[in-house]
Amino acid sequence: MDFNQFKLLENKILQALERIKTLKSENSQLLERIQSLEKSVQNKENQIAELTEVRQTSESESELTEREIYISNKISEMLKKIEALEIQI
Repeated sequence: MDFNQFKLLENKILQALERIKTLKSENSQLLERIQSLEKSVQNKENQIAELTEVRQTSESESELTEREIYISNKISEMLKKIEALEIQI
């Protein structure tokens, strides 16, 4: 191996080492980004769970209100019938 070949090999090795250093840095940044995104996803999943619970509670309250209205209407109807009976007596 002559001196020029040795210098060429040395340059290629230095370039490869620099590329490895760059890739390690990029990898580290990407790992940090993944961790950040995983935290964000977890927060979003928690928010979705909370909103789902709120929605279910709201739907239950809405159903309860509908039942209350139905019962109230029925009671009013029965009271009117009782009043009508009392008037007739």
